[in-house]
Amino acid sequence: MVEATITALKDHGCTTIKLYATPKAIPLYERIGFQGEAEYCVANGGKRTGRNPNTTTLENRISEVQHLDATIFPGDRSAWLENLINQHPHTCLGITNDDNELTGYGIARPGETLTEIGPVITHPRHGNHAQHLVDALLTRIPDQPVELIYPKNGMLAQTAWTCRGFVTTDTPLQMRLGPPVKEHRDAIIAAGGQEVG
Repeated sequence: MVEATITALKDHGCTTIKLYATPKAIPLYERIGFQGEAEYCVANGGKRTGRNPNTTTLENRISEVQHLDATIFPGDRSAWLENLINQHPHTCLGITNDDNELTGYGIARPGETLTEIGPVITHPRHGNHAQHLVDALLTRIPDQPVELIYPKNGMLAQTAWTCRGFVTTDTPLQMRLGPPVKEHRDAIIAAGGQEVG
C-alpha cells in the first residue's frame, strides 16, 4: 500500500515525500528508501489559562496565511489551508505586528472527542507571538483532550507547550524520500498533525 501511494504521488509530479514514522515503523520506511530528517514530539494535555490575547480570525486573510505558510513549508499547501480555515473559522487565528501584517497563524481542529492543534506558525523573530497564539487557541477550543505535534529541537515550540502542561506521549521521526527540501522548523510551533503532514 505504501509503495502504491509513493507511485501515485510520483505520477502526479511529487519529487519529495515526507511522513512521520513511529519508532516501530522506522525500519519499514528505511527499507523502502526513506531517510530520517528530524525528531518530533506528540504532546497531549494543556491548561486553559483564561488568557485570550488580541488575535484575529483568518477567513479574510487566507492569502496572507498561504503566503506565510509558503515561506516555512515546502510544497503548495494553499488549498488545504483554505479548506481548514473555512471548516473551522472560530478556531483559526492570526496575529499581526504593529503594521497589521500577519506574523503568525494557528489552526485548531476540534473533533468529537479530541482537538488537534496545528499548524501553528510564527516567524522566529516574533517569538512572543507564538505564546499569544497558543493561549488564544487554548481559550477557543472545547474542553476536551488536545493533541499536537512539534519539532523536538524547536525551542519556541517546546516552551509554548511544556509551559502549558503538555506532556510528550510519542516521538515520531520525520522521514523523507527524495531530494531534501528546505523547511524552517524554527518557525513551526505545531505541525499539521501526523494525519495531515
